[in-house]
Amino acid sequence: MRPARPCSRPASGRRTGCLLVLAALTATAAPVLAASRAGSAPVAVNREKAIISLGDSFISGEAGRWQGNVDKKYEETKDIFGTDRAAYACDAEGKNCKKDPERVYGGSYKNPSAKKGDADEFAGCHRSDVAEIRSARWPSADGRATALNIACSGALAWHITKVYTRREKAQKDQLIDKRAKYSIKMIHVSIGGNDLQFSDVIKDCAARFLTPTRTPCKGKWEKPIAEALSTHPEKGYMRPRVSEALQAIINAMGKEGLNKSYRIVLQSYPAPIPDPQDFRYPQGQRLTSARWSPGGCPFFDVEAAWARQGVVHGLSQMLEEVANQNQVDFLDLQNAFEHHTLCRNDTKQAERGNTLAKPLPGAQAEWIRFVTQTITKTMQGQLEESVHPNAYGQQALGTCLTKFYEAKRRNPSQQRYACTDRPGGGVKDMTLVPKP
Repeated sequence: MRPARPCSRPASGRRTGCLLVLAALTATAAPVLAASRAGSAPVAVNREKAIISLGDSFISGEAGRWQGNVDKKYEETKDIFGTDRAAYACDAEGKNCKKDPERVYGGSYKNPSAKKGDADEFAGCHRSDVAEIRSARWPSADGRATALNIACSGALAWHITKVYTRREKAQKDQLIDKRAKYSIKMIHVSIGGNDLQFSDVIKDCAARFLTPTRTPCKGKWEKPIAEALSTHPEKGYMRPRVSEALQAIINAMGKEGLNKSYRIVLQSYPAPIPDPQDFRYPQGQRLTSARWSPGGCPFFDVEAAWARQGVVHGLSQMLEEVANQNQVDFLDLQNAFEHHTLCRNDTKQAERGNTLAKPLPGAQAEWIRFVTQTITKTMQGQLEESVHPNAYGQQALGTCLTKFYEAKRRNPSQQRYACTDRPGGGVKDMTLVPKP
């Protein structure tokens, strides 16, 4: 999801500038193809098993460059207290580093200085090496499965069926190509957040926090979001959009194989910020508030409560209902980061002495990338990475998928699960429970 730009005035001693809020595919040798029924695509013989992700930035791996947050000026030769995974060849103190974001995002990384006509002008899917599909582990008893990632940052539901601006095929057409090469067993889908304008909500809420003359954003967004998620025949546009995307995936794979030879898993979104009482920093006074700096979580209490209950919970509930209607599996992730949200009071930022060789442990870290702020040419990373699962968050979601595979192997008929973290737990300490 891609944020736009609200501005703020400088705060002395703090980060300054305008606020801009919010993997490579594994391939194998071409398989031998056999003839199939008339009118259908060729079917590969002895194809390798695969799991695959489709959809938007929350599953493509956006923000996977970062392991934890730290309010520190970006430096090209430092690992920023061990948070910047694009750094390499650093010394023992995390200095004298080299930097290459393609080590994390591969060819899907977009250089922010790219100009029209450059080779990576239309890059930016940000498929990270720790995206949940890459961090997940298929049950060893079922044999090896290759992880494929064709999700793309910024994708809307209709980009499942239509070409996006990244010079790639529509995701359903990419899926058809992969189906010809692999025996696809699990298809994970994260879609709908961009259709709901989630990044615009985040942008507006943060901008209002930083503008003394403006009121919280809830008043502007609460009604249109509730209508979009509703069953209203004209205003409730979210359900048909997500349903059409799922049907396109089913048609690409073959309806007769759904829940037999392959499964589709529609997942929801993790809440990125805590309940008001669980913030590490008090709300304070706008630009002097610690939520702005060092927190990188410039949101009012009233917005935090509404974002969790009205937006994240409402979206999750709608997605579960659409999954039911389309007879696909559902993975509820709304509370997956409950104890590791941005600015949560029992987490912390990286500290002096943390390095890539000795990073802040995931059990203590925030699993959401903080609101990235521009510091001229020295800003940390790209703006799109704001308010997305970071490397720790993506690894935690990978654990959710691993536990989901194991649960489905034991009980294929159970189609609804929820995955949550635990207080003080690391990325491997996720709990998966069946939902009624």
